Amino acid sequence: MLRVACSLFLLGLVACSGAPEVVPELDTDNDGVADSADACPLDASKSEEGVCGCGVVDVDADGDTVADCVDLCAAGDDRLDADEDGIPDACDVECERDSDCADSRTCVTRTCEANVCVTRPNGDCDWPAESAAEATSLTDLRPGDDGFEYDLSGAHFNPVTRTLWLCRNGPTNAQSGVWAVVETPTGWALETRNGEVAEWRGLGDLEGVTQADFEEADTVYGIFEGEEKIKELDLSVSGVVQIVNEWNTRPYLPLDGGWGAEGIAFVPDRFLVEQGFRNEGGVLYTSTGGMGGIMLVGHQKGGRVYAFDLDRSNGTFVYVGAYKTQSTLETSGIEFDRSDGTLWLWHGAGRNRLEAARLSVHIDDEEWMFDAIATFGQPDPPGVDRNHEGIALIPSDECVDDARGLFMTTDGGLSRSLLWYRRFPCTLEGP
Repeated sequence: MLRVACSLFLLGLVACSGAPEVVPELDTDNDGVADSADACPLDASKSEEGVCGCGVVDVDADGDTVADCVDLCAAGDDRLDADEDGIPDACDVECERDSDCADSRTCVTRTCEANVCVTRPNGDCDWPAESAAEATSLTDLRPGDDGFEYDLSGAHFNPVTRTLWLCRNGPTNAQSGVWAVVETPTGWALETRNGEVAEWRGLGDLEGVTQADFEEADTVYGIFEGEEKIKELDLSVSGVVQIVNEWNTRPYLPLDGGWGAEGIAFVPDRFLVEQGFRNEGGVLYTSTGGMGGIMLVGHQKGGRVYAFDLDRSNGTFVYVGAYKTQSTLETSGIEFDRSDGTLWLWHGAGRNRLEAARLSVHIDDEEWMFDAIATFGQPDPPGVDRNHEGIALIPSDECVDDARGLFMTTDGGLSRSLLWYRRFPCTLEGP
């Protein structure tokens, strides 16, 4: 800035004299940059805000080209994120570096080595419990051609009555049936009524069973392959099957020759709300039929799960939608754990894998798909292809020493058609 000395004369003229005077601009932080050009006039280390702003030095301690002030992971390169979960590998928790074990929940400790998931060639996590050879066989509870050794197709566990429901799909109508296996102080035993084994025969191609209200001890819902129908069965009298309701869901299921409906499970409304379940139109959904939840049906053709809102008062239903799973081959068994809200899906037909999923969904190739938590390979050795069909689980809140029971039924498994895995993990979360 120039300052000139001037004098005012009586005639109204101004006279100036002397050389121009130079006045320095203000530089508050003494960094050599005038305040008028300094974006950080109070920060001597910066004249531009940079990434971190005034008063914070733009330091990149881990050398990943990302300043510490906005670095997601100061321990390593933000650009390396193998499972694409938004957490750089250097800061990802144990086991979450594998995409099959990400999504905020991890594989159990026994499936991990060197901080990464141990996976099979197809990308599944290893089976988390004991092997099939080590599992306890309960087949001898009802051995023989008319018992558990052939065509055992479905299972469901009621934690209130402590009953494991089992079903068989044939091969003849007389050989098909339902059994109740009850927990005793010394193990598991077939339920008896009036001194005889409680069993219900002549049920055709019954592939899966479940219960909606655990307090309704003798009300069982079954999915019948071929008919593609859901039926409500009253099994209060041993040997007598009363069909209370049947819902013709066949028009909504993709029956293709011998590829039909296989698994069934009931999901109460509160879990639909908590996990943001949506119908086929993408709208958040809870039941309207009066049962307080919806019925899920797993299908062999395409591995999808189909949801139905049943009305027991008149035998009608609302078709809710179809949902893709982690297998395009088949879904043959379903169990929903009400203690932690996990949907368990067994996929067979040469795939033999176990999937844990949420009820929340996302769009995959223009279809709704359940959000998977993790998938696990089969309990048999590589190359063995047994026809496992049904699963049932002890609730996760009943774990002892970080383990609980899982029951698996096998069609044609002979003396090992009903196996009890006693070391299945309580939760998928790591320590």
